[in-house]
Amino acid sequence: PRTLRHEINNPLNVLSTSLQNLSEDVAEVKDSRYLESARRGVLRIGAIVENLADAASLEESLQAEDMDEVDLEQLLANYVGNCAITHPEHGFLFRGTGAAVVVLASDYRIEQMLDKIIDNAIDFHRAGSAIRVQLDAGPEHARIAIANRGPPLPRDATGSVFESMVSHRGPDNRLHFGLGLYVVRTIAEHHGGTVRALNLTDGSGVVISVQLPLATDESRAEEQQAQEHSSRMA
Repeated sequence: PRTLRHEINNPLNVLSTSLQNLSEDVAEVKDSRYLESARRGVLRIGAIVENLADAASLEESLQAEDMDEVDLEQLLANYVGNCAITHPEHGFLFRGTGAAVVVLASDYRIEQMLDKIIDNAIDFHRAGSAIRVQLDAGPEHARIAIANRGPPLPRDATGSVFESMVSHRGPDNRLHFGLGLYVVRTIAEHHGGTVRALNLTDGSGVVISVQLPLATDESRAEEQQAQEHSSRMA
């Protein structure tokens, strides 16, 4: 990622400097809308490169992290409580299972994943409506669902919102670039999980649902072996 960023940023810097010199040396193009469009294009390419490099760095760093037992019930209760403090202008509701829901995970990465989903919900929720966080547990999986009232997703966009650099819910539902939900998918899949984005059944908003496997004796043993192997290789 660092090499990619360096190799692309070098010619971008040359291009940016050349555009600046052009505006200073050639008076008739100083206020040209074409020059301004070129400048915006350079900035946009730079932002895309940074986002792509950050995504690659995330994938690399995840591979080096150990998993521990994490109680999602406790983590989510604390997390939603903190959201209410850090975002007092928004309402948050949490409904859990009332019992421990244990997964093998990096608690930091789970919170990073939640940050991206909550940021998305805040950006698009309808004023005066609460953001709802729900935890359910089945025989083999836990499910975290975060729902917000607001503009629904286009029918053909419920899968592509998790692609790198794509979001469909900009102003007036226009396409814009971002990494937030791509980070969500990357972290969920690293933990053996899946993620879905669906419109609420009444069309009044969106729910993002993350499913993660519950911790088992087998998964605990596999993680212990992986950590021991990493220690020997260090």
